[in-house]
Amino acid sequence: MCVHCELIFSEKTSYYLHMGLHNINDPWQCNLCGLKCSDSQSFSSHVMHY
Repeated sequence: MCVHCELIFSEKTSYYLHMGLHNINDPWQCNLCGLKCSDSQSFSSHVMHY
């Protein structure tokens, strides 16, 4: 389970890929593009487009 988004993953690979999207210093900042989101919903919505 992601400690930030509370999403549950059935596979470790999916979990690690997801966690790689969270910035280590700011979990709501996207590691792919640098966008800073305000909460888990906006972050999840943003990463779904990738």
